[in-house]
Amino acid sequence: MSLNHKIKSYFTYKLRAKNEYSLHSPFMFDLYNAVFKIARKRTNEFDAIEKLRGQLLKDNRTIQFEDLGAGAEKNRISTRTISGITKKTGKKKKYARFLAHLAAYLNPKEILELGTSVGISTMYLSQKNKSAHITTIEGSKEVKKIANENFKKGNLNNIESLEGNFDSILPNLIATKKYDFFYIDGNHTYDATVHYFELIKAVAGNDTVVVFDDIYWSAGMTKAWEEICKDNSVSASVDLFEFGIVFFRKELSKQHFVLRY
Repeated sequence: MSLNHKIKSYFTYKLRAKNEYSLHSPFMFDLYNAVFKIARKRTNEFDAIEKLRGQLLKDNRTIQFEDLGAGAEKNRISTRTISGITKKTGKKKKYARFLAHLAAYLNPKEILELGTSVGISTMYLSQKNKSAHITTIEGSKEVKKIANENFKKGNLNNIESLEGNFDSILPNLIATKKYDFFYIDGNHTYDATVHYFELIKAVAGNDTVVVFDDIYWSAGMTKAWEEICKDNSVSASVDLFEFGIVFFRKELSKQHFVLRY
């Protein structure tokens, strides 16, 4: 991660970000009020997941971590603590809530997540979208085991957990099943991000939504995000700093939104 790039980008984002009063698109106005405003409110809906997160943050067991994403060339296999992995990769409550509420509002039948880690975001999605089937992919075998333990503890039964390289698994998955909601949270590089988008774009329907995590992770990630937003297939894009969201709805006029959350 490039810290300087992320800090500079954040200040630019803060200067540009707007609220619902800048939205002239009825679809985006409704989405803002139904998702952004509701997700900000703290409820006890996700307390069990947060209790489990707290336990993971104190778990000093070490496991072999296989890094197949950004930085893999430098440190492909390392020994890490579960607490360290959770701290580094677990999505903050605020954004995990947003992700779960966004999916619930859009009501997808099939959700695909690239990058399970210890399963925090997956559990949020599952808790709020119990009628959806969630497929999540993790590249590290031992990290996947921890995630599966967490899913079992949470009694979350709508999650299918897969292990492997995204590049190998993703093409086969999207060729055999229609996914409505994609959450891309792994391999934060320019090439990988553009590649995943191109694969998804080829099978995207009108209601397909793609959420990219960490669009300001590095200059390469930001470049990929900017190119994706300009793609002719994308009708609307939303920059939340932590997330980038793209829609393919033909009824929407092409527009880019930078919104506060």
